[in-house]
Amino acid sequence: MPPRFWDTTAAQFGLGTHELTLADWINGIQPTGEYVPGAELWICIFAARLASVAKWRMSKGIYRFDRDLLKELADTPTLEEAPCDVLRRLPEPCIWVDTHGVDNIDGFFAFYEDNVLTVNVDVGIGILYPITIHLNNRSIGDAMLVYDETPLEGQEVYIRTKIIFATLLYLCSDSPDYGDKTPVYQPPKKTKKGWAARQSPQIWDVGVRIGATIREYLQKTGQDECASGRTLRPHIRRAHWHGYWTGPRNDPEHKKYIHKWIPAIPVNVTPADNSELPAVVRNIK
Repeated sequence: MPPRFWDTTAAQFGLGTHELTLADWINGIQPTGEYVPGAELWICIFAARLASVAKWRMSKGIYRFDRDLLKELADTPTLEEAPCDVLRRLPEPCIWVDTHGVDNIDGFFAFYEDNVLTVNVDVGIGILYPITIHLNNRSIGDAMLVYDETPLEGQEVYIRTKIIFATLLYLCSDSPDYGDKTPVYQPPKKTKKGWAARQSPQIWDVGVRIGATIREYLQKTGQDECASGRTLRPHIRRAHWHGYWTGPRNDPEHKKYIHKWIPAIPVNVTPADNSELPAVVRNIK
């Protein structure tokens, strides 16, 4: 969308476009005239895309996952007992997650309003398809029962949402691997000409060190087990989620759910922990 579109829309509503809700966008693009069957679906799809881009353009954070970390996350059993509320811990109000085509998903926008997390998924059909996850679900497992395989309206395509939940859980965890620099959200500033959007995307490489560790250990250990299941050589213990509650038992308001993704643990491999992760060299222009 050209900058003029955002300025005109902001003037129309009297708010910055990043402040508009999904309901505002839906109401703002309602067609006039004769009713068209099926129009509601496309209005919601278009409104969700506008809402995502309007919020994302303020910070333009792109979270690019290491491919081997993505594979490990996809193979890790989902932390189903985690409360849906943890998905409110996004590093920015709206993010773009690059999933490199895992489960046929190239990436997705994610933002939440009140008790709804909206995920706009790019599955390579030319549009971003929205999925709404209700955060008042008791747990991630309950939410996934609804969105295990979501069919696209009018398309022979299914969105397998496990990688979406896995990457969001990782970004909302207590110790995601961002390398040397952790994302810090900078609220947009209002100028005489309106709200200042970020000029260029800010790319955050997620799991660079962990990905390098996975590759190094897999190269050292080779195949983990023989056909009989008996371990004959150093191997990698499977990655898993670790979640627990902190705070007083009798004071729910001050309790907090902590969750971490534990990468594959090398057994009988030196070094035997993550204290000496391999160095990653980046060329800086």
